[in-house]
Amino acid sequence: MIDIEEEFLSFSEENDLNSMKEYIKKYNISQRTLDCALANACELGFSLIVEFLINNTNVNPAFDNSFNLQMACEYGHTEIVLLLLKDGRVCPYAEDNTPIKNAAKYDTNAHYFIIQKLIEADENVNYTYNNNELFQKVLFRESDHDNRLLYFLWDKKDTIISNYNFIFRLTQSSNSYLVKNLIQDYKIDINHPHFCNNIFCHFIQNGHDSLAQLMLDEYMLSIEEEYIIERPSGFLCLLEYRQVDMINQYLRFFKENDKKYSSCYRVNNAIIDLAGYKEFKSIVKEMTNYFKFEIEKEKEELLLKKLLMQNDLEFFNFFVNKFNIDLKKYKDEIIISILTNKKYFFTFYESFKIYETDIFPLIVEHVEEDCIIEYLLKDKNLSSKIKNNEVLSKIFDKVILKNNVEAF
Repeated sequence: MIDIEEEFLSFSEENDLNSMKEYIKKYNISQRTLDCALANACELGFSLIVEFLINNTNVNPAFDNSFNLQMACEYGHTEIVLLLLKDGRVCPYAEDNTPIKNAAKYDTNAHYFIIQKLIEADENVNYTYNNNELFQKVLFRESDHDNRLLYFLWDKKDTIISNYNFIFRLTQSSNSYLVKNLIQDYKIDINHPHFCNNIFCHFIQNGHDSLAQLMLDEYMLSIEEEYIIERPSGFLCLLEYRQVDMINQYLRFFKENDKKYSSCYRVNNAIIDLAGYKEFKSIVKEMTNYFKFEIEKEKEELLLKKLLMQNDLEFFNFFVNKFNIDLKKYKDEIIISILTNKKYFFTFYESFKIYETDIFPLIVEHVEEDCIIEYLLKDKNLSSKIKNNEVLSKIFDKVILKNNVEAF
C-alpha cells in the first residue's frame, strides 16, 4: 500500500509542485509532513514549492528555531531567503545569529546578498560578532567581486570601528576608496602619534603612495612635533623607500620650524646611505642642516667612499669642510678614487704628494694627458720635484715630450 505522506515528501525532493498541489487537494496531509516538505525545498532550492507551502496556513516556516532560514542561508538560496523574510514568521537572528553566520561561511555574491538582506530585515541581527569577523572578511575580499555588501556595511562603520588596532587593520585593505574615506572620516580618532606612524609606514612599505601622501597631508605633520622628531619612523621609512617628494615635504616642515633636531643612529645611517646617490644630494645636505648629524668614527670611512664614488668633488668638499674630516687618514682611499676621476687628481696631487707613491704611474695612465700637462705646467715647484723624484721625472718627460710641450 502506498504511503501518501511519504510520496508527498518525495515530490518535494523532486521539485514536483503539480503533484504536491494535487495531493493537498485529495488528501489531508499532516502539518509535520508539510513542514518536512518545506524543509526539503528550502535545502534543495525549490523556490516555487517554498512559495506555495508558506501560503498554506498549516505550514510553520519557523519550526525548529527557523531551521529553514538557516539552511537557505547556508546554501545560498537567495529567492527562498527573501520569501521567508517576507513571510515574517522566521527569526533572522535565530540560534545566536546562525543565519548570518551560515551565510558568512561562503565567499559568493549570493551569500553576501543574503547577509545584507538579513541585516536589513531586523535590527537585532548582529553583524559585529567575533570582533567584526564578518566586516574584516568582506573588507579584504578581492576587488573584482560584487562589493555592494562592503559599501552597505561601510555606512554602518560607526557601529563597527571600535579601537585603534581595528582601524589599523582596516587600513591594510586593498580598497583604496574605503581606506581614504576612513582616513578622512576618523581624523580625531586616528590622530595618535604612534598609530599614525604605523599606518603611514604600512602604506609606504606596501606601495600605497597616494594613501601615504594623504596620511602625510592629513596627519603626519600635524601630530606632536616632538614625536615626529624623537621617533621619526615615518620619515625614516620614506628615506628607506626613496620617496623623494614626501621627504622634501618633511624637510620643508623642519625648515619652517627653524630648529636643530637631535639625531639618532638611524638618521645618521640614512644620511650615510643616501650620500651615495646623486639624486639625493640636496636631500642629504638639507638633513645635515636640520639634524645634529654626527659621523661615527667607524662610519667615516664608509661615508668618504660613498662620496668619492659619486665623482662629485663639490659634494665631497661639502662634507669634508662641514665636519672637519681629516683626509690624511684616508690616503689610500683618496688615491684609488683618483684612478676613476680626473677631478680628484687636481685636488689631491699636492695634498698627499701622490707623485711620491708607487702607484703614481698607474694613476697617470688613467688620467687624460692634457689634464696632467695643464696641472704640471701650473706647478711652480715642478722643477725641484722632478730632480728629487725619478718616477715623476720620467712621467713628465714622457707626457710633455710626446705632446710637444716645452718645459720651463
